[in-house]
Amino acid sequence: MFFRLKVAQLFGLILLVMTITAHPLYSAWWDRNTIPLPSGTEEVFQETRNISGTEFVLKYYTNSQDAKVISDFFRSKLTALDWKEKELLKEMAQIPGLKVPASVEDMLASNSIFEKGEETVMINFLPRGAVQDGKTRFTVARGNTEAQKKPEEDDFIPRLSGKPKLDIAPVYPGAALISLSENTGFMRATYFSKDDIDKVGEFYKSKMLNYGWSLAEEKPLQKLDSGEVDLSSLCPDCPKDKNIQQAIKPVDMEVQELNFSNEAGDVCIVALGVTGPKEGVGDKLKNTTTIMVQYEKAGK
Repeated sequence: MFFRLKVAQLFGLILLVMTITAHPLYSAWWDRNTIPLPSGTEEVFQETRNISGTEFVLKYYTNSQDAKVISDFFRSKLTALDWKEKELLKEMAQIPGLKVPASVEDMLASNSIFEKGEETVMINFLPRGAVQDGKTRFTVARGNTEAQKKPEEDDFIPRLSGKPKLDIAPVYPGAALISLSENTGFMRATYFSKDDIDKVGEFYKSKMLNYGWSLAEEKPLQKLDSGEVDLSSLCPDCPKDKNIQQAIKPVDMEVQELNFSNEAGDVCIVALGVTGPKEGVGDKLKNTTTIMVQYEKAGK
């Protein structure tokens, strides 16, 4: 049981690194006087995620310096403050039968995880090619395992704490909120669920009526392979670099789209997807249903 829980926690850390790295912004939560930031750093965004019972607070930053310079800065400063760098790849290599994809190795190699006592700090960088403004985008995430709740064996998804401010659609029972974007008259929320896509679809077709929505169009379930998937349409906020897209693109995918409208002319799209894992590490997400709920107010 302990071994399986340890594996789940390692996968959770990997997924959190991947989630942060693919995010269009970046983060940290400590006092700048305690752990200094590189000169010229600007804070852009903050969010809180829960993984394996530990709450991580993230702050997203931009800086004009090169990613290696910033990485060396943190490695030097944190080491001087008695933080010990965690060698995640070496730990994973000790797990029997585990095959780590080259894309995951590259991603972990370009990011850092540090520990001191019960605290964990992660430094993550948005991959090159994701943006064209010449700035480096990086996140600093910090969590304290001392106050962690006892995690379930498979509670590894880096879920966001809280919920959408706009109460315009039901949340599927037990679904984990992994991404959220909200503006005036707009919301896009993405969830993970362990239930199959048909069950999730029936839930939304039934429960959306309670929120004043009518089903305008139900697109049939489609089976796609990686060569047919356009990530820019499925994830508008994801990095646009083709090499990055190839690295995270699944081998196969089943997708379904439910389009709803209301009397005011507002639109709500519920897009469901099930992805097949590209390589061994993806098995943790095998048969997981992704739920994207996108709302747009009429006239926006």
